[in-house]
Amino acid sequence: MAMREEWSASAVTVRAENAKKWEKDRVKREERIMKWEEDRVKREEAREIREIKAEEEKKKESEKVEEVEERAAKAEERAAKVEEELEKLKKTVEKLVKKIEKMGKWFEEQEGVVEEEEEEQEEEGCSENGKGM
Repeated sequence: MAMREEWSASAVTVRAENAKKWEKDRVKREERIMKWEEDRVKREEAREIREIKAEEEKKKESEKVEEVEERAAKAEERAAKVEEELEKLKKTVEKLVKKIEKMGKWFEEQEGVVEEEEEEQEEEGCSENGKGM
């Protein structure tokens, strides 16, 4: 009987040791699972952060695009105004050219009149001189 008691004591000891070993293995598995879960959560957080940064970048780029579009619209408006001013200046230049041409003709006519008057005065002067002789 002593043998049986020894075996049964040793069986209890083996079972206790196995239970301890299984408990250690279970704890290690749970620790690994927790570590995996922590890593998964960290990866998800990192992914979310990247997504948020990407969205912010898109917003910044869309704001930049809007800003560039606004600048382009303003530039187009300024170009239109410059075009209008250019047209006004062209018309003004055309009017001035016409006035200058008219003035040139008038001066030519006046020169002609002055020359005629000078010729008449010379003729009158010659005739008076002729009389005076």
